[in-house]
Amino acid sequence: MTDNFKEIGSLFGREGSGAGFVKQTDKESFTYAFAWPEGDTWATLTGYLNFDEQPEEYVRRVLQDGGFRSDWGNPDYDPIGDFKETAGDEYRIPLLKVLLREQLESRYEVANHFSTMNRARVELSAFIQNEGGAPLPEDALGTPEEQGIRAMLIATGEPPREVTLLPDKNGSTLKSLQALVGGNIETFDIAFGEEVPLYVNKECLFTCPPNRAIFATEEMAKAGYLSQFDYSKVVKMGDFYTVLNGDIVAVGFDPETGESRSLTNGETARVEGYFTVISKPGSGAKAVDDIRHGITPGGYDISVEIHDCTSGRNALAADAPAMDAPGKDDQNIE
Repeated sequence: MTDNFKEIGSLFGREGSGAGFVKQTDKESFTYAFAWPEGDTWATLTGYLNFDEQPEEYVRRVLQDGGFRSDWGNPDYDPIGDFKETAGDEYRIPLLKVLLREQLESRYEVANHFSTMNRARVELSAFIQNEGGAPLPEDALGTPEEQGIRAMLIATGEPPREVTLLPDKNGSTLKSLQALVGGNIETFDIAFGEEVPLYVNKECLFTCPPNRAIFATEEMAKAGYLSQFDYSKVVKMGDFYTVLNGDIVAVGFDPETGESRSLTNGETARVEGYFTVISKPGSGAKAVDDIRHGITPGGYDISVEIHDCTSGRNALAADAPAMDAPGKDDQNIE
């Protein structure tokens, strides 16, 4: 890192995901910037810390809780001096991390959260540049493999939002998917085709509340999906098709490798538009209520596909070649 900012590794261990940067402004003062994955978000912490301004009793407690040896009963004991002796000439950076971790755990410091690693990197880069440092490169917080997979979370009752599926040590994002849907996953690759499958909780029909109504897309109509109310008819674009219960995750899929991949910009825009304009929050609960009262849920007027959905389709056409969807004449969704 140039311009006096030094890369010092993640706040939660050099081997952990994320990164940290620090600039020493005088002997005991530092400007810091950290980012790390936390659940399905990325957290950032930026600010300033002066060792001389840390209360003696606070430093004593933090270092004692951290397991540093010492004569804690001696009123003349100097914990920072002992820490310096233990950590050597490089004591300042470890001590900075110890204090910040303690402040986070005690909520004295509060981290900001962002839906993707890239947004966290942009936040960190802006802070560092404002403090006289150079912009962070795109891989500053990790390699593309470490960055995880770009996906969309469509939580029950909420607008869709972008999330990152972080891989485990074997490169699998299965645990991240399971955490988002709250259990074992099941694939629903009807709405947008096999290249943009939706994942839901496998037991969601029995354990999760209704989330979104699924209305027939152009791909579904062309592929010949059958109406779930009249198996003799093929759905038309805009027809009600089914309801998905529980939180939903949309991810890209590469049929050639059989592996998940990040959503493209166009796919992200289309999924966001569909679950914002067409299949709105609450649409699943409304459809279920209609069915319980013997009413066939209404479809949507394709004219509502205004800016959000139209721009998504246009972007999708630009960055992802179209594929013929497989025939579904015998499809029967229970």
